[in-house]
Amino acid sequence: MRTGVLPSNIYDRAVYKPVHKYNKDRGTVCETACASSYSSKPFYPVCVYAELSGLTENLSGEIEVYMLHFVGQCMEKNLRIPDSVIVGVTMPETFEEPMLRSFISFLTKVCGKWELGIKDVFVRTSAAVNRIQFVFTASYDISTEDISNTADISVTAKSNSYDGFDLVITGYAGAFGGRLLTERNLSSLSQRFSINYLDKARTVACGDRCDMLNILDVISTQAATDRPRIFSAGEGGIYAALWNLGESLGCGMNVYQKKIPVYQETIEICNHLDVDPYKLESAGCLVFAVSDGPEFCKALEQKGIDSSHIGCLTRDLKRVIINGGEERFLNLPDMDELYRKKDD
Repeated sequence: MRTGVLPSNIYDRAVYKPVHKYNKDRGTVCETACASSYSSKPFYPVCVYAELSGLTENLSGEIEVYMLHFVGQCMEKNLRIPDSVIVGVTMPETFEEPMLRSFISFLTKVCGKWELGIKDVFVRTSAAVNRIQFVFTASYDISTEDISNTADISVTAKSNSYDGFDLVITGYAGAFGGRLLTERNLSSLSQRFSINYLDKARTVACGDRCDMLNILDVISTQAATDRPRIFSAGEGGIYAALWNLGESLGCGMNVYQKKIPVYQETIEICNHLDVDPYKLESAGCLVFAVSDGPEFCKALEQKGIDSSHIGCLTRDLKRVIINGGEERFLNLPDMDELYRKKDD
């Protein structure tokens, strides 16, 4: 296939028609009319770049990971779940149409889970890539002014003191990474674990639209000046999220490792594969800096959201992980364990 925009006949068959049908079934409209169209509706610039590990393997699971990243970052920056998504896709020059059809099929399934419309899809081919690459961009069916006002609420100046603020986590550290590792290493894992156990390990809950909306409901009941700072965990795991939180707020922290929620299945799989669950992909896991951790956890519990008060922020810039009687410093985030671990 030639480099650049897809031929219109391939684009119409593989992209426009299935996306148009998806939006029509939802009662929304796809604005994409051709490979090079652009939306004129306002959108807040929350973008997530992704590169799939393969052209056809694990597409649904990997797209779901990046969707969780995307929604988490929208909540972090904008305190909203987007109404729809704009998708930019770059395919290898050697791609075949069935690859694109598979990608669009899984994309619509994942968007369906989050009740997101697909506003636009741009597809190009390039000799510079050998894997599917794509970018999600948030789109909102509200005015630009509303978006800006909402964004301001979740941003607090770094110079403000967070000394004594509590750290709260929703979701489970390494859960999504554990799911992907289980899927990719079934052969070796099946020699140690039963099929039923592995099925449970690759289907543990990692957060969905209902969970995120309930979290937003809890946040909305608080005064604007007292709303928590949200940080979306993802690549690099919960340790990377905590490091980024400290960097963003200009503070240190004391974190009790045993209070960080981790599924037992994730721990077992990670131990067998020699993987650190705290440095493992944690899409769907959110970290909050709040003035009153216990009260925030109580409010989340009333909405059916699992959470844990794991420590506090400090004026001292040291970022300490406490595990029983041992203390160590949190290090600069390294490669995610997903990339370090060689699969079957």
